[in-house]
Amino acid sequence: WIGSRARQCNVTDSTFTETGGNAINIGEDGGRRVNRDTWYKAVPDQVPTDNTISGCTISRCGQVLPGSVAIWAAINRGLNIHGNKISDCPYTGISLGWVWNQSETPAKNNHIHHNKITDVMQVLSDGGGIYTLGEQPGTILRDNHIHDVPVNAGRAESNSMFLDQSSAGILI
Repeated sequence: WIGSRARQCNVTDSTFTETGGNAINIGEDGGRRVNRDTWYKAVPDQVPTDNTISGCTISRCGQVLPGSVAIWAAINRGLNIHGNKISDCPYTGISLGWVWNQSETPAKNNHIHHNKITDVMQVLSDGGGIYTLGEQPGTILRDNHIHDVPVNAGRAESNSMFLDQSSAGILI
């Protein structure tokens, strides 16, 4: 887990397989409070900035917790996720954002590109190969190859790219 205050950290050319939960966590959601305010509003310098996850192979995450994702990247600025191979996961491949409303966040300028994501959403629904949540101005999702995401008929949808509640400022 790469947490708050992380700057210019790299996870490269690594293999993660058969993990009980998420393979890689970077950042945190908005749950933590500082002086009774959301942490990223009270201490914006703690937002993870300019970190990179590249060239990793991730398969069979979520073996214990099926709601797990390969790369969970909550509130980040300047995050670069590229050249990764993600496969055979019970839920989402890459999850980016994690603010459930239209409020402004420091999540911005993230770049998710040239990833191969296959056979995700094998157990749960309501997610996707790449899942976003909340406003993320300047974020770009490009040249990702996502395939073999099941339909999950009769349940909430699963998608190759799922831009969920309040996703905005994202170029695909």
